[in-house]
Amino acid sequence: MKDGPALMLFGFKRTASEKACLKLMEEASGEDCSIVSLDSGCCIWVGPDDETIPATPRWLDATVPEVDVYETLAFFYFNVINCCHPERASLDFKKIFSSTWMR
Repeated sequence: MKDGPALMLFGFKRTASEKACLKLMEEASGEDCSIVSLDSGCCIWVGPDDETIPATPRWLDATVPEVDVYETLAFFYFNVINCCHPERASLDFKKIFSSTWMR
């Protein structure tokens, strides 16, 4: 994520397709764009450790409303805080997911 404005789109219920969300992220402002849907998941940027190679957006199914589990809300809040912090640490989703869901 770069310094400057960030576009964060948050919705309670996703009615657009995952493909439409990913397309918006690709065509918007690069890694300064994020989409979160409380009922279904969120888009994340995935890329190699080499920052000269651009990351690509991927949809993450990270919500289970049937059991009141809303990881997407936590991702949204963390992203807001991360964008407001002047010296942001880059998120390593590979480490995050492998340490939580991939056990």
